[in-house]
Formats: sequence, structure tokens, C-alpha cells
Amino acid sequence: QPTIQVSGNFEVQFLGASPNHSTQVSIVNGRMTRHNEETVTLRYRFTAKRAGRLVIPAISIVEGKRTVQTQAVSIQARTPTETVAANFEMQLPKRECYVGEPISVQWIAFLDENSRSVEFHVPLLQQPEFDFPEQAPEINPAKKNLYREISLGPNRKVIGLLGTGTRKGRRYTTLSFDMVMIPRTAGRHELPKSTATCQVAVGMEPTRQRNSPFDSFFNRRRERLRNVVVASNAATLNVVE
Repeated sequence: QPTIQVSGNFEVQFLGASPNHSTQVSIVNGRMTRHNEETVTLRYRFTAKRAGRLVIPAISIVEGKRTVQTQAVSIQARTPTETVAANFEMQLPKRECYVGEPISVQWIAFLDENSRSVEFHVPLLQQPEFDFPEQAPEINPAKKNLYREISLGPNRKVIGLLGTGTRKGRRYTTLSFDMVMIPRTAGRHELPKSTATCQVAVGMEPTRQRNSPFDSFFNRRRERLRNVVVASNAATLNVVE
């Protein structure tokens, strides 16, 4: 796994590695030649910490005496905006607690009928002022079909619960999850915003793939999806000795 040197513009998460093996066989003049290739795909998530034109720098990988390098990538990061398709909230049970006192923090995503998938980014988990101990979720057997596993990084998963809710007079499907947070230091702590990245259907588009040879040419359409990023509220927690 290469070491990635980035500026303070990004938070970087390693999402895993996928090894691949391929074999190519050729026969020329009755002579068979076999070529084996081993590759590894490394997946990272770069989360921009500010809006503007940002650059993901070139990444170097050293293998023996050989060094290979990717190209740098320039992106335009935009500020999350309000949308009726999705909303995101962070909720605290209270705004003051003691050092070492566990409190439950809840996040709720409000997703309309056009939302297809959602991923979460919770910078609060990286704050050194707090611990987030692993906890076994309480599962209600009557709602077992409504639970969903949510990844918050390569080494952190939580269990979310599907439901319904109303926000600003509009009905939504909700996906909520909570975590126990334990303050380590006293003081007034600013809890940063979290973000939810949703794939939202914004129309239909034609596709060349046919599910059946009997499908009509004019009926071969699929949903056109667009990524929408929404931010939760920030919060302040006063921690006393």
C-alpha cells in the first residue's frame, strides 16, 4: 500500500485492495506461449475539506528498483447544497456532558423516492477528543428486514435502520444509525458536519444493452443517475470535568 502525501485539502481513506490475475495464450507456428499478468487495484476515497479547484497529487509506488507514478488529477469541489431529494441530520441527546460520559449521537438521512443509494462520511470519527467504542447493535426481530449494514470506512461498520419520517412537510424514507461517543477532554467542542452522498434518479436515457432479443428498440431505457451531496448540521458540545 503506497503512502499518499496530500495537503490539508483532503481526507483520505483506504477502501481496500483487489488482486487480479489474467492469462493470455497465443499459438504461433504450433508453439504455445503463455503470458501471466498479476495486477492489484487499490481503492481510496478522497473527501474534499473545502470548496474550490483542488489537486489530487501524483502517487508513487516503488517495486524493487523501479518506481511508477500516477498522474495528478485536478477536480472542482463544490459546497453541498439543499435539495428536496435528500437531507441529512445529526442529533445529540443533550449539549452538555461530563468527561468520560457516554452519549448517543444519531444521524438520519431523509431520502425521497428518487434516491437509489447513499454513502456516509463522518469526520467526527477522526476527532481525537472523542472515543467511539464498538458496540453490539440491539436488533428488534420484528424489524429484521429493515436493518442495513453501513460502512463508515475500511475498519468501521454500523447497523442502520430503515423507516419513514417527515421533514419540512415532506414525507421521506429514512435511514438512521447511531454511535456511542465518549468525550476524552473538557472544553467546548465543535462537532463537524457529516455528509451523505446519494445517487438520485433524474430521468431516463437510452441504452444499447438489451435484456431480451424481444425487447423493443424504443423501450430500451435506463435511469439517469446524478450524485447529490448533502451535509448535516454542525453542533457544539460542552464537556465539563
